[in-house]
Amino acid sequence: MKSRATPLDRTDRSLRSAVVAIALAAAGCGGRPSQPTPPPSGTPKPLGGSSALELFPALSPFGNELATAVMSNGKLEIHIRPLQGGPGRPLTRDGKNNVHPAWSPDGTLIAFHSKDRGGLWVAPAAGGKPRLLAAFGSRPSFSPDGKRVAFQSTPLTDVAATAAPGLSPSTIWIVGAGGGSALSVTTAGNPRGGHGAPTWSPDGSRLYFVTSEPRLSQAEIWSVQPDGADLVRLHAGTRLYEPRVSPDGRTLWYGAQNEQGTYALYRLPLGDGGRTVTGPAEAATALHADVPRSPSFSADGKKVAWSELTTTASIWSVTIDPDAALPTGPPSQLTAGDGRATWPIFSPDGGTIAFGWIPPGGSNDVWLMDPDGGRQRPVIEGPAVEYANDFYPDGKRLLCFSDREGGKFSGYEFDIATKAFRKLPIDLSDAISIRLSPDGKRIAYHSKRDSITINTWMADLSTRTQQKLTFDREFVGYPCWSPDGRELALEVRRGDDIFIGVMPSAGGTPELLNEKRGLSWAFTYSPDGRRIAFAGYREDTWNLWWIDRKTREERRLTDNTRLDVYIRFPYWSPKGDRIVYEQAETHGQVYLLSGGLPAPAAP
Repeated sequence: MKSRATPLDRTDRSLRSAVVAIALAAAGCGGRPSQPTPPPSGTPKPLGGSSALELFPALSPFGNELATAVMSNGKLEIHIRPLQGGPGRPLTRDGKNNVHPAWSPDGTLIAFHSKDRGGLWVAPAAGGKPRLLAAFGSRPSFSPDGKRVAFQSTPLTDVAATAAPGLSPSTIWIVGAGGGSALSVTTAGNPRGGHGAPTWSPDGSRLYFVTSEPRLSQAEIWSVQPDGADLVRLHAGTRLYEPRVSPDGRTLWYGAQNEQGTYALYRLPLGDGGRTVTGPAEAATALHADVPRSPSFSADGKKVAWSELTTTASIWSVTIDPDAALPTGPPSQLTAGDGRATWPIFSPDGGTIAFGWIPPGGSNDVWLMDPDGGRQRPVIEGPAVEYANDFYPDGKRLLCFSDREGGKFSGYEFDIATKAFRKLPIDLSDAISIRLSPDGKRIAYHSKRDSITINTWMADLSTRTQQKLTFDREFVGYPCWSPDGRELALEVRRGDDIFIGVMPSAGGTPELLNEKRGLSWAFTYSPDGRRIAFAGYREDTWNLWWIDRKTREERRLTDNTRLDVYIRFPYWSPKGDRIVYEQAETHGQVYLLSGGLPAPAAP
């Protein structure tokens, strides 16, 4: 295993022990500001446990028990533990990756999402056989009267610390607590982004949910009546997670990232029956690198529980027989550290790997290393957010995406030797996942420009023109180039699944190469253009795969079986002898804060 020095000295780890109140500008509906209120008194208590991953906490209405999803033997199961000590009990133990527990208001039932079975299920809290509530969806939330359950339409994809609650085309739905037909509350595109993690107001008159864009730093919190009327935006921010309303209905709690890249639980004061924000957001917990998720209150408001997650990611490599394109040995880890190493790309001669490095609480930097992981060194360091998306054909320059000018993302040409940036003469501010053509003359990317969903675009650097290539109503994006530059491989969403499509780089209708259920995230071609490497989500786990461009044969190259591990961005060496990729693992524990939670001053 290779290791390297990481620039963690730039991260102020003392933030982990400080309880900080920070004002953020509340975007959306205003009102007369209330006076700032202090954060809850006391020190959050980690509840510990035998598992390295415990998440999705749900306090019982009486505040005496806690339901969570716990990693056990590589699968997530729902456990219930008493808060006053004593043995806990499993609610599920079928190995079906059961998550998102939600108590009924009377404490007799728990609804949950079964990743493997699909849909929503309900079981007696005291134990018993689950029954199907809805054939699709996740993140259930009981109405205060216990008669309805709100949920998001898409399933859980992974448990990464910063994973968005719901990505497009997720919308909000309601089903009766006894089952039956589900009714939609929101529609795709209104508001923009995926709609996820719904929760009820204490009087049942409103639902709150978060929207997430493909670039996860763009998120908003919205409120709507259960019949879909009176849709209002309450807040916009960076990486917003799981809004929850306090039992008195006066504050909205959620996890979020601040402008410095650290995380906390925040709260917003609510007014006008919960449809407006009356003051700035305040941090209610310590700022640190771990991501607070899924706050949950007891019915009397005297207890709040949440999980704190961290995902560490490394660059891995698997050696490949150039002819058979099959592994010649087990994968090896090239990088190590407490942060995230991501998006590895080879230089055209195969002699250098560039990759992103995100230290805990820090910004995106760019590092270089040899193909075996040796000579790891930084080439671009903060404070700006920098992405190295591709090498130029000469191997001496990088195509970068950076917010170094006023926080607005633009494309840059970066000279590795001189460390000089040259801004590209074309507006890419709305672009996502920019990829440079093999000849260095064009950039393929996806955008929501002129559409409510993602489509693929092309920018010509010589003519300074941009052209929309696809006109899909669901999702066509994340393009990557064939070695000869004549073709693009794409991700094509159909329902809950994402398939690999290909089309001429000049434009056309994507041809689907596979239609297997799951997610197929293409990233590079083999040097001969015959195969496409992709991160594949099959049977509820991520692995490294390739698909043959002509025969459509698929082969799995890694053997991951855990939901808490994901694989991303497989890049095939130009020499054909290895594929490098990001592999990450998520850890987390639950925290509890007891005692009265102070209400904000009256507006």
